[in-house]
Amino acid sequence: MMDVLAELEKAIAERRGAAPAESYVARMLQGPEQDLYRKLPEEATEVVLACQYEKDRVAEEVADLWFMSMLALAKNGVPLADVAAALAARRRQGTEAG
Repeated sequence: MMDVLAELEKAIAERRGAAPAESYVARMLQGPEQDLYRKLPEEATEVVLACQYEKDRVAEEVADLWFMSMLALAKNGVPLADVAAALAARRRQGTEAG
């Protein structure tokens, strides 16, 4: 699974400097922060709704949320490895939920 996320992180980095008219990733990363940050709660809400009413869509909605989260990481210069390290530290401390 980390391979898929690492590949996505690489693809996001490669598209960062593309023309915004040609790349959604570039548009999100080069555009106003609020455009990207507005998408996070929207996607999270879609996950909750899928969990409640459309269980067959949960994986798809979580994928959307993870994608937008990875764009937020990229926008803030936070590598995926930092997220993995934070999760590993919580696991060692027995506080997976934060």
